[in-house]
Amino acid sequence: MHRDPRMAGFTLVEVIVAFAILALLLPPLFQAISGGLRTTDRTRDQIIAVLLAESALASAGTDGGLRTGITEGTFGDGFLWRVAVRPFDDHSGAALAAPAVRPYEVTVTVSWDEGGAAGGLLELTTLKLVAEGRR
Repeated sequence: MHRDPRMAGFTLVEVIVAFAILALLLPPLFQAISGGLRTTDRTRDQIIAVLLAESALASAGTDGGLRTGITEGTFGDGFLWRVAVRPFDDHSGAALAAPAVRPYEVTVTVSWDEGGAAGGLLELTTLKLVAEGRR
């Protein structure tokens, strides 16, 4: 079976239809890819914020005791931190006679910008026990 050499290849109409289909499919594809990248960036920032907050929470009071009050600073890469320490009050009204340890509420807040827009905010809180006289 022989083919006519003039019949090889695509016709102009087939090429135009292929380009039209491609033009219709590319924008949604690019939007899906860019949306996935934005979600990945947000998730990465949230994971970093959790790790930084856990680190700040763990290190609170390791420099010689907890001090009530608020301290602030930056971790770098646009992450800001704030540590608030205050005596813990369980609002039960029960008073312990000369407790050996005192509970303190430690709250770490990490905030960040997301590409120049309003960013995220993460807050972790825990109780730390301090031996009386070590404050």
